[in-house]
Amino acid sequence: MEPKVSYKEIVRLTLAGGYSQREIASAAACSIGTVCNVQRKVRLLGLDSPTAEGMSEKELRGVLSERRGRKPDANYAQPDHASIQEQLDKHKGLTLAIAWEEYATDCVAAGKAPYMYSFFVQKHREWQSASDLSLRVPHVPGDRMEVDWAGSVMEWIDMYTGEVHTVYLFVATLPYSQYTFVKPAESMAMDDWIDCNVEALHFFGGSPRIVVPDNLRTGVDVHTQDEIVINRTYREFGEHYGLAIIPTGVHKPKHKPSVEGNVGKIGERIALMLRNQRFFSMDELEEAVASKLADLNSRPFKKRADGSRTEVFLAKEKPMLSPLPATDFEPGRWLKRTVSPEYRITVDTSTYTVPYTFAGQRVDVRVGRLTVEVFCDGERIATHPRSHKRNDDVKQESHQPKWHTELLHQSGERFRQRAFDEIGPWGRKVVDSILSAGRAEEEGYRSCAKLLNLAFNHGGRAVEEACERACGITRTPSLKTVKVILANMSDRDEQRDAKEDYAILRAEGYYGIDSNANDNKTEE
Repeated sequence: MEPKVSYKEIVRLTLAGGYSQREIASAAACSIGTVCNVQRKVRLLGLDSPTAEGMSEKELRGVLSERRGRKPDANYAQPDHASIQEQLDKHKGLTLAIAWEEYATDCVAAGKAPYMYSFFVQKHREWQSASDLSLRVPHVPGDRMEVDWAGSVMEWIDMYTGEVHTVYLFVATLPYSQYTFVKPAESMAMDDWIDCNVEALHFFGGSPRIVVPDNLRTGVDVHTQDEIVINRTYREFGEHYGLAIIPTGVHKPKHKPSVEGNVGKIGERIALMLRNQRFFSMDELEEAVASKLADLNSRPFKKRADGSRTEVFLAKEKPMLSPLPATDFEPGRWLKRTVSPEYRITVDTSTYTVPYTFAGQRVDVRVGRLTVEVFCDGERIATHPRSHKRNDDVKQESHQPKWHTELLHQSGERFRQRAFDEIGPWGRKVVDSILSAGRAEEEGYRSCAKLLNLAFNHGGRAVEEACERACGITRTPSLKTVKVILANMSDRDEQRDAKEDYAILRAEGYYGIDSNANDNKTEE
């Protein structure tokens, strides 16, 4: 499972420079304290960008992570001030005293201690004061791009089928110049979201420092008061273009007022301006939107004296954007898979191999338009061209163990050559006999493999002799014939060795001859 806090993202943005600790914390889904600790370790280790890019997420975590200290006591339940205020606004007679009683009852039921009433009221007043404050943030040229979907939708009609297609409007704005990009999209899915973001960067001709999206599902997986988890594909988009992605607060449109305003001013205005026009293709609708967008961007500001959005963008903001990389980002979806015993993973209806040593392990799979990549613990272990054939098996020979490769490359000619090399010419004749005994050569592969194993166990010379005798006995020698002869050869060898080492000795007089009598005869 991928860790929520990306140390690689913290290090990348730290070494890139120009990002505050708060911005890095938002982009990397962690606390400012974690960013401080990581940056301190980076300085102590003297870590540079090339070294950090060459390390995996797991390696960086091992080098930079520290043991976390004991968490503070969390027995007191924190009031949900936003929900409490919503109830106070909705119900005229509701008071803080009643709200505190409900809060205290919920705390007791959850096994946590509630704040005392006076402190509860104090905390709520502080929250109200903080919520009512507005900060006017000065915009910096080329610093950020705010993105969102417009509220209005458009339509085009298939002139052949009469089917009505709904089209959504993607809006991207550079806050300093208010220069805006609008693109129709057929869905709000991840692929269309990424494509729109990429086209926005090309429209602006460069990359800002920060992208600020809303809390939409295609961009943000989790966003609470405690953590922000950027969608993995969207985070990869940011890494590819060298920018940070910092979502707005939950239900906080003021965090990106430029795009919120331009969604109404330009995005929805374009939809209203084209409301009476009928479109019969997506291309036709896109041309009409682009035409209206160019007109609105070129109109002079009503409250500013520095020209139009286009003029301010070209003069002051475009030069501040970072250049785009040579290749565009390829979006991909991430899947979790377990490697099968056949060292394969399944994507859609096709299977893809991974190195056999990862069989049984849990892996991450990135499915792009052209490629399928497999990762384990953040390390890429396999890359395949993506197949769109049904039930296709995409494999690489290097992923197989050696014995599987040999099994798949078996052939009659290979067995003949191995028999000649490892046994001899008589061994090859036996292999020829075995392969020609059945209707197909493949029927004899198992017997040929066992014959070669005999050579490994007993030696090639002994098996060659057994094969020669087998060919002398029958015109169609088989593995069984060779094994019987080889076994008998071993028995005769043992008997011969026993005769050479063993002699029978007879006692004196066994043959009826008395040695003493012979001596007496000799004396006479």
